[in-house]
Amino acid sequence: MLAEIERRIEADDPRFTAGFVSLRPCPPREYRSRTRRRAAVWAGCIAVVSGVGLVMWLWLGWFVAAMFGLESVVMGVLMALDRNPDPEASAI
Repeated sequence: MLAEIERRIEADDPRFTAGFVSLRPCPPREYRSRTRRRAAVWAGCIAVVSGVGLVMWLWLGWFVAAMFGLESVVMGVLMALDRNPDPEASAI
């Protein structure tokens, strides 16, 4: 019975059997394929999120830059219209 199980495992997953015999652990084939699949899914997710982020930055980047430019202009106008400037600049 044990010889039959050993023969089946050896035929099914020779890397696992060789690692088991040489006392150098090697995970079973099911675990290796699951790990590879999980890594591929994570790589795909990272690629999609990075791509969407890049597209959003390229599409909305001009809008953010325009808002900062507009804010600078408004601040300059408001500071120029301030009739009562603070005599001590460190009070800001």
